[in-house]
Amino acid sequence: LPAISLDALRGYFKRGEAAMWQRLALCKARAISGSPAAQARVNTLVVELLSATEWYPSMAKQIHELRLSMEQSATDDNLKRAAGGTVDVELVTQALQLRHASKRPDMLVPGTTEALQRLSDASLIDPLLAASMIANYRTLREVESKLCLLVTPRRHEIPEDPRLLELLAFLMDEPSGAEIMARCRDCRSSN
Repeated sequence: LPAISLDALRGYFKRGEAAMWQRLALCKARAISGSPAAQARVNTLVVELLSATEWYPSMAKQIHELRLSMEQSATDDNLKRAAGGTVDVELVTQALQLRHASKRPDMLVPGTTEALQRLSDASLIDPLLAASMIANYRTLREVESKLCLLVTPRRHEIPEDPRLLELLAFLMDEPSGAEIMARCRDCRSSN
């Protein structure tokens, strides 16, 4: 992707050219390099652009369609894109951030779990639902991170190879791969 100036980014979003997926991605954006002043300018612009987003009911439908398109190529054991996976938690969080950004810019933090907690603390999502989603998200992300250590062919999927499944159980200090599979399915079902 080409680099663009902050002014060009501002213009792109203000003119309404940004697609829904770009607005959702901006919810997770943060400066990771540069001087403290440059990072502050970037982070301030992110909040400015998201806060200026006017929410329309049709946006929920766009987000739902985006989510369904991501799920089409996922297997049943995909921890990210299958129904109830980490993408569901992320999209719910980002949709709520976009929905409330104009009145509650303090909800605009890039981390999914922190954002869900803030939304819960502000009574913009049921606290029990938020707590459940946070716990499920953390579980699924932990499994994904261990799968990366195993260098599995599909880093977001529970491996079918029994040997890899048992290595995963060892890495997670769990008695068996079957228990990890069951726990992941429970998390996704709950989501």
